[in-house]
Amino acid sequence: MSTDYKQACSEYDKGNYAVAYERFYALAMDEDASSQLNIANMLLHGIGSKKDVEKAYVWYKKAADNHDSEAQYIYGWYCIKEGKEKEGITYLARSGDGGYADAVCDLAGFFLRGLHTCEPDMNKAMTLFEQAAFMGKKEALGGLFYTKRMQEGQLKTIVYFLENIFNLVKGPN
Repeated sequence: MSTDYKQACSEYDKGNYAVAYERFYALAMDEDASSQLNIANMLLHGIGSKKDVEKAYVWYKKAADNHDSEAQYIYGWYCIKEGKEKEGITYLARSGDGGYADAVCDLAGFFLRGLHTCEPDMNKAMTLFEQAAFMGKKEALGGLFYTKRMQEGQLKTIVYFLENIFNLVKGPN
C-alpha cells in the first residue's frame, strides 16, 4: 500500500471527503485498482463528489479489469441487472477465482437453480457451495447440505459434515 493511498484513506477517515476523492482519483488514473474501487463507491453514494451512478459503474469496471475481486463482484451484478448476463457471470467467476466468497456462493445458487444463463448443474453447484463454505461463507452451508444430500443421500452427507465440520465452520486460516 503506497503512502499516497494511505494519505487518501486518512483524509477519508477524517471526513475530508473532497480531498480524499481528489487523492484517490489521482491514484485511480494511474491504474490503482483499490483507488478505482474507492472512486466508484464515492461516486455511487455522492461522497466527496456529485453522485453519478453511471460514472460509478465505469470505475467499477476499470477496477474489475484491474483484478479487484470486490469490483468484479459489484460489476458482475450490475451487468446481470442490466441484462448482460453472460458478461455478469464472467465477472462473478473472476471475482470468485480471486477469492471473493460471495461470488462463489452466488454462482453455486445460479447453477443449482439454472439462473442467469447457467444451465442447472447439481455437481457444479455442490462443488461451488463447498468451495464457498471452505472460504468461510457460512450461508453456503445450507446449499452444500442440500446438494450433497440430493447427490449422495442423507447418510453420506451426514458423514461428510461430521468429517469436515471443523474446517467448514472455521473457514480460511
